[in-house]
Amino acid sequence: MGSDRSNRAELTRIGRAIRQERHRQGRTLADIAEVTGLTVSLLSQIELGKTVPSLMSLRLIAKGLNISMFSLLSYLEADSRIVRAGERKTFEKPGYSARFELLAPDVSGYMEPVLLLLEPGSASCEEPMAHQSDEWVMVLKGQVQAELNGTNHVMNKGDSLYFDASSIPHRFVNQGDEVAQIIFVMSPPSW
Repeated sequence: MGSDRSNRAELTRIGRAIRQERHRQGRTLADIAEVTGLTVSLLSQIELGKTVPSLMSLRLIAKGLNISMFSLLSYLEADSRIVRAGERKTFEKPGYSARFELLAPDVSGYMEPVLLLLEPGSASCEEPMAHQSDEWVMVLKGQVQAELNGTNHVMNKGDSLYFDASSIPHRFVNQGDEVAQIIFVMSPPSW
C-alpha cells in the first residue's frame, strides 16, 4: 500500500502534530495518559516517532485531545479547497492492510469524508468501536461485512448505510478477493 519509509515519515508527522496540539492546549503527557489509559512512556514514544501506534491508540489520543484523528493531519497545510486524488492526507499503519484518505482539505467543517482502502481479509480497526458522530457509509468497490453492535451485514458495491456511530460499536471487514473501497462521512468529525 505504501513504502515503509513514507509510512514512517507520516507517523513521525502525526507524532509531532500530537505534541503540538497537546502543547497548544497546555496539557501534559500525564493528562493525556490519564484520559486515554495509555502510558506516559508510550505517548512520549509516539510523539517522538519512535513507536508505531495502533489505530486504537491514535483514536484514543485524538479523543483525549477532543479532536478527530484526521485533524492531526490538518497541521499539514492545505493550499486549496480542491483535494487532488494524489495529494490526499493519508494514514496507514505499517503492517496493517488499511489505508485511510481524507477527502476534504481539513476537518474544520461539519463533516469528515474519508476513503478507506481495505486489502482482502482486512478490517477497518482491530475491534468494533463507537465514536461521537453520525456516520454514512457507501461501498464503492468490493464486498464488505459491516459489523454493527455484534450483528453482521454484507454490503456490496453501491450499498450504503447510515447510523448513529456513538451508540453502535462497529467495524468493516473486506470479505472479497480485491481491495475494497469504502467512503465514510462522519458528522461531526470524530475519527
